[in-house]
Amino acid sequence: MKIKRVLQGSPAYKAGIKKGDSIIRINNYPILDKLSLIYAEKSGKLNIEYVHNGKKQNITIRKRIDTQLGIEVEDIIRRCVNKCIFCFERQLPEEARPELRLRDDDYTLSYATGSYITLTNLTDYDRKRIVSERFSPLYLSIHATDNNVRKYLLGNEKAPDILKEIEYFTSNGIEFHTQFVICPDINDGKIIEKSISDLEKFFPHILSISIVPVGLTRFRDKLPYIKPVSRGEARDLISMVNNYQNYFKKKYGKRKIYASDELFIIAGERIPVNAYYEDYPQYDNGVGLIRAYMEEIKRIKMWKNRNAGKKLLLITGFAFKEYLNDYAITLKEKFNCETDILPIKNNYFGSSVNVASLISFKDIIRGIKSIKNTFDLIVLPPKITNVKEEFIDNHQFCELKNMLKCDIIIGDESFKITTLRIIKE
Repeated sequence: MKIKRVLQGSPAYKAGIKKGDSIIRINNYPILDKLSLIYAEKSGKLNIEYVHNGKKQNITIRKRIDTQLGIEVEDIIRRCVNKCIFCFERQLPEEARPELRLRDDDYTLSYATGSYITLTNLTDYDRKRIVSERFSPLYLSIHATDNNVRKYLLGNEKAPDILKEIEYFTSNGIEFHTQFVICPDINDGKIIEKSISDLEKFFPHILSISIVPVGLTRFRDKLPYIKPVSRGEARDLISMVNNYQNYFKKKYGKRKIYASDELFIIAGERIPVNAYYEDYPQYDNGVGLIRAYMEEIKRIKMWKNRNAGKKLLLITGFAFKEYLNDYAITLKEKFNCETDILPIKNNYFGSSVNVASLISFKDIIRGIKSIKNTFDLIVLPPKITNVKEEFIDNHQFCELKNMLKCDIIIGDESFKITTLRIIKE
């Protein structure tokens, strides 16, 4: 692993390790990525094998156990070997941000950030490492426990038997949060019911199960046809989840399985109460986000009144508009902020894509030009740009600020933080 930074004054710095050196092993343990470095540097005595100016070097460093070695290594991401028929990265237009096409399937990222993996690219060493270093919980995309169905969905005839993989890891104490992306007529009905029953055998190591509808863009010309989840199918899936929740709650004391927010939107059904989501184990997977927002709005209504006196425009997708209405009323009643909501049609990906964070720069401009009102502040959805402030269609946030004659902010995932910014801006 190539070293990209050595912290001044650190044990590595004092030992003469330099930026650009490559670290090979610590205490005979291979350094393959950031997590292996974190795992290996916890000892007080480090026998380090590294490369400096093209030559292998060996050095021993003694330090406090709770002191870091003081080096940062370059990122190495394990890439996806699948060709999923529903993969979002394979449904992108040519001008989309290049980084979106980099498909990871990395168990270290799954452990560190909660990204979902398929376990299709593991070596024997990877399996042993996951167990020995206790990379748990991991986040696992299953889609189907029927191997033929799963191989078709993943576009990978070499995909290993998923139940054997789960059995190996759970028998060694590794836990999983799991998801099923539902493609109608492929992995719904008896396929999903059998899959859930198969997973029950691995409780309590299966911490949660989410049921998510497939997301389809208009860029699918070279991909197999997939039918979108209909209102009736969404209602059937929600009913199935409710039945399993009742069964699991009675037998194990926890609901275990949850329908995603988007399923309730497609079904036209009310978002469940707070108790439905228990401790929100799949929050970052779009399960319980809306309910969490609704609970936040309830708490904001208890704040002291304040006269911010602003005219606001909240931008969102069509799916989330109705859930912002209560927030707009709250901003008016509590903070004297006249608030309009502008739902943006997603022409970029297609009207079936309603996720607010996937609204493009061009669609925002088109939407704002369609209204004549002026505003003191425009609030964009959370995560609508990346860390470089680039929209999904590769335009910069600064371009938007330069084009519009008012202040613009990107909302936080917390309504509380967004509200504080609104009334203080």
